[in-house]
Amino acid sequence: MTAYGKMKESEAFRNYCRALNLDISKFNVVGKDLDSYRNDSYWGKIINESEMFVGVIDSVSPHPCATLLLNEPLSKKLGVMRVGEVFVTLIDSYNSDKYKYLKNDYLTVTVWDIISKVYNEIGMPIDDVRQLLNKVESDDKVWDLYKHGLVSTLNQAGTASGKPQVMQYSPRNVRELSGWVSAIRPSFSSMKHYFLNRKNFSYGIAELDELLKSSDNFILYQENIMSVLQFVGFPEDETYGLLKAIAKKKEGIIEPIQERFMKGFIEKTDSEENALKVWKIIEDAVGYGFNSSHAYAVALDSVYGAYLKANFPLEYYSTILNIYEGNTSKQGEIFEELAKFGITVKPIEFGKSSGKYIKDASDNSIYKGIGSIKFLNSSVADELYNLANSKDFSNVDVIDLFKEIVDNTGVNTRQMNILIRLGYFKQFGDWIELAEIFQCMTDSKKPDTDKYPEFKDKEVIIEKKNKKGEIRNELKIVKKPLKYSSTLKEETKLQRLQNIREYAEAVKLNPPTKPSVYNQIMFEKDNLGYSTTTYPNLPDNMVIVMDINTKYTPVVTFMKLNNGETLTAKVKKGKMYDEFGIPFMDLGYIVKITDTHIEEGWKKVDDKWERDSTKNVLFVDKVKVLRREETTNDTSR
Repeated sequence: MTAYGKMKESEAFRNYCRALNLDISKFNVVGKDLDSYRNDSYWGKIINESEMFVGVIDSVSPHPCATLLLNEPLSKKLGVMRVGEVFVTLIDSYNSDKYKYLKNDYLTVTVWDIISKVYNEIGMPIDDVRQLLNKVESDDKVWDLYKHGLVSTLNQAGTASGKPQVMQYSPRNVRELSGWVSAIRPSFSSMKHYFLNRKNFSYGIAELDELLKSSDNFILYQENIMSVLQFVGFPEDETYGLLKAIAKKKEGIIEPIQERFMKGFIEKTDSEENALKVWKIIEDAVGYGFNSSHAYAVALDSVYGAYLKANFPLEYYSTILNIYEGNTSKQGEIFEELAKFGITVKPIEFGKSSGKYIKDASDNSIYKGIGSIKFLNSSVADELYNLANSKDFSNVDVIDLFKEIVDNTGVNTRQMNILIRLGYFKQFGDWIELAEIFQCMTDSKKPDTDKYPEFKDKEVIIEKKNKKGEIRNELKIVKKPLKYSSTLKEETKLQRLQNIREYAEAVKLNPPTKPSVYNQIMFEKDNLGYSTTTYPNLPDNMVIVMDINTKYTPVVTFMKLNNGETLTAKVKKGKMYDEFGIPFMDLGYIVKITDTHIEEGWKKVDDKWERDSTKNVLFVDKVKVLRREETTNDTSR
């Protein structure tokens, strides 16, 4: 089926500004925050005028999941066209509903990929719903996951917005989780604080409260709306169609429905005020609300994952790490939970790491897979793993190791440099030395010594004895050798390998300078999704500044140097800079946090900002700057 892209408010504003030939550097800033400029004497008028373009179709694409079902040729009945490499029928979702065409939505549900693979991993058939509910009914481990926010990859709860809300509500059974799933829909936002804080709630209308008893007096589900419509006199068989009509908010359709509703409600309760109140609730809820069976099914998807994570964590985490192997941000999120289950991830290592994550139940650990690293893949991982297990490398020097890799694998220079810097070959020496040795071995020309001043000819002090037995120091220059290649003649290979060995000895005597802690951490995060550089003996409050967002009150992301955990806190602008504009903290600063406090967060109510007692925000008040790290993150070597 066809999907039409329609201009939203910000896009309509930008396109209108382009038509007016305005300066893009100015209107682009306004387009990012239209609400702040609506009352502006200049921009406010343009924003209002641009609203005529909201909803205008500006793109056509294949629908991401909808497929039309018809017992006639689509090309003759509706027509088809080609969009990219896909043929689509000339009807969209709205018109298929309007003209009563049947369609199916086909979706990829990642949570069920996880669930099925974990059940397979533990050697059990997937539990049916009754079996699952019996298992989780009194299993505190399952429900504590929601309470403590260990919800990465759990359906609905594992999102950035879902996690704090599910921790706040802390569901203890499937019924409560189903309600929570519906309560976090945008339509329920005005009532959500009552629900999440488990406050007793009533609309103050006895008949309505009785009708909504099963959903704790809230209009949570579409069935609740249908019940209310029946309560005021709408026929039962008409109510589902009314839901769609109300959701469309079409002029000429909505007004008669509202009039009938108001009349019926007032007759039942003798309250026009409550009639308006409930109509507004219905109008808000109908567009995004779930029906109860949908909410229940979505909650069950989440509980299946929670049951497996709580009871089979090693199998669960090794599975999801493989599923999200190409998603470094998701991997970082997953890694933050592992310590809570006592699971350690063994770093990549030559001879032990394959393409996938592999669990080791003997010590509750998971060996990291190379295939999950940025710019690498399973093919490279398998080649290196097979090479490592083809012979004994325990007494082989690094030159012979690199020769074997160059001769017998398709691993490219970029991939090798990443693996070296991540410690994959640590049993053969310090990575910074190995990086220079490999660079000189595979670089066909002299290195750029301005960019890499350490990669150049080496000066070596050699101790020699004269005839009298006296020790004398001599300066020797070791030239950077020519490149080794598998296509060279055998005699040339041997000579170049000998030259490379001499250079390697000089490198060990004159090792290059390692990058800053900040740069190494950023390199690891960029390629792994998390940092492996930690200093366990440091105190918990010694951190490094990793990110700063200064759009509003500055939000600083710190990383604890002792365990790699991230900590996000606000820092008031006066605490960021001194009177001369010199920062107390900036990217790469290693600081000791000495003073903090907690403040209530904020929420927007009726276009006004109010304090929100349900949110606690950490503020850092004072730090002791220990040192600033270099922050030019060079990932090219």
